[in-house]
Amino acid sequence: MLGGLAGQPGPIVFLYLLSCGVSGGRFVQYSSIYVALASVALTLAMGRAGAIGLEGAAFSAICTIPILFGMWVGQRVREVVSARLFRKLVLAWSSWAVFSMVEPACRSYSRHMLPDQPWSRNTAPPIVLPNGIKAAP
Repeated sequence: MLGGLAGQPGPIVFLYLLSCGVSGGRFVQYSSIYVALASVALTLAMGRAGAIGLEGAAFSAICTIPILFGMWVGQRVREVVSARLFRKLVLAWSSWAVFSMVEPACRSYSRHMLPDQPWSRNTAPPIVLPNGIKAAP
């Protein structure tokens, strides 16, 4: 559920695992399983909804190669650094990833919500609901 709310599941789930005290080999194991299952579930859901075809699914499968490489690197790093340093590295990376997702949304929101700009909420066109009723944006 955390991953679905974020739109990009990895960083949020990794932060959750860290907050639960999962570390070391278990962290790598749990996060790897989560990423694999989330990817398969997303591909199947998109295929069922008609949002992705066989060509898109094949491309998605090819794009998992860097993810698998990252997991392999993570396992190697985990073997040579202390659990404390590994936790800090994962926390730093996850925090950066969350910021990189949230910052553009905040910038877009503030740009569209400034009251003295022509694209502000006061001048936006009304939203027309399916039943024909106009609603304020």
